[in-house]
Amino acid sequence: TMAIFRNALSRSLPELDTGPQGQPILVQSKESPEGWAPKLTESSPTTKVYKRRWIIVTLFCLYSMSNAYQWIHLNIIANIITKYYNASLPEDRFQRETTVDWLSMIYMLAYIPLIFPSTFLLNKKGLRVCAIAGAFLNVLGAWLKVACISPDRFAVLMFAQTVCAIAQIFILGLPAKIAAVWFGPNEVSTATSLGVFGNQVGVAIGFLVPPILVPNSDSLEQIGDDLSIMFYAGAGYMTLLFILVIIIFKERPPHPPSKAQMLALQNVHEEHYGRSLLNLFKNVGFDILTITYGVNTGCYYAISTLLNPIILDYFPFFGIILTIGCRAMINKVGTLGSNILISGTLLLGTICTGFIAADYRRQEAGKEILDQMDNVMQIEISEKESEKSRIAEPRSRDNQI
Repeated sequence: TMAIFRNALSRSLPELDTGPQGQPILVQSKESPEGWAPKLTESSPTTKVYKRRWIIVTLFCLYSMSNAYQWIHLNIIANIITKYYNASLPEDRFQRETTVDWLSMIYMLAYIPLIFPSTFLLNKKGLRVCAIAGAFLNVLGAWLKVACISPDRFAVLMFAQTVCAIAQIFILGLPAKIAAVWFGPNEVSTATSLGVFGNQVGVAIGFLVPPILVPNSDSLEQIGDDLSIMFYAGAGYMTLLFILVIIIFKERPPHPPSKAQMLALQNVHEEHYGRSLLNLFKNVGFDILTITYGVNTGCYYAISTLLNPIILDYFPFFGIILTIGCRAMINKVGTLGSNILISGTLLLGTICTGFIAADYRRQEAGKEILDQMDNVMQIEISEKESEKSRIAEPRSRDNQI
């Protein structure tokens, strides 16, 4: 059975290499800054996973969370932002509201043209460079917002939000890459889910915290003080994360986590970025997935951006009840207790999903197939290396003669 599987796999490998689904998860350039591209021979070091991987993914979750928070923390209090920056906004109501909406939509606009060069940079320079670039732009945008505390500085606020939008380009593509570089074959999906989960928690915090820190007020001076507290707190937290990323975030572990990862590193030197994208878009399944996911995400972003005016214009009674309830909890329980209570309620749905029965038989079957493919790949690589060494020996003797 293994011989048949091996022959079928060896015949199918060339076909897989030419299509987008056959490309390795990790794409690393030949000129690696840290020189980790081991030769896969019989004397190659064994694969190993390191405990540091959990620190890496946790740190990424925290700073991905901070960037997602900065996406929505202004539009969830859009009525207050409009009131405070009214002097530097257009006079027409529609234009004024649309201008404020662009604080959120700039994230979507920046993503479209910049995702391709950022992915190219990720492939060429690796995880650490992109992680530092994203953290730096994230903290830069946060400190620029500190300089926006004046009713006539909406343009500066928009520029700061644009910097944060560019930072997300270096963040959203990292979860799968971190999972491939640092985690074993059986942990890739878990690590990727954790990386994406951090972004979603950041959005939830962006919905919850700003209305508490910046309540509606008739005094522009009071609103300015509340915005200042929110901006300074966010900038300080993101500065700490930036420092931690520089110190802790590493490009890759000393040894790869799987043999498939080692194979990806060896066979990817001839990878052409433009042809890879072309092959990807020729895949009909990928195109359909892109369209359906785009529609889903577009609706989610639209509702999130317009949630503030929707609640205030169409559900004023619900908004009043929610505001009174939050204020009562803050007065009776305290701000910290209220935040813990509301956060626990928001995470209840996530906890409930843990009780959904998993199909472990399918997971075990998938693990067995991956192990078999891993072993066959290792045998194929060892044979190729042995054949190369046999061919090279006569040539070296001829050169000596």
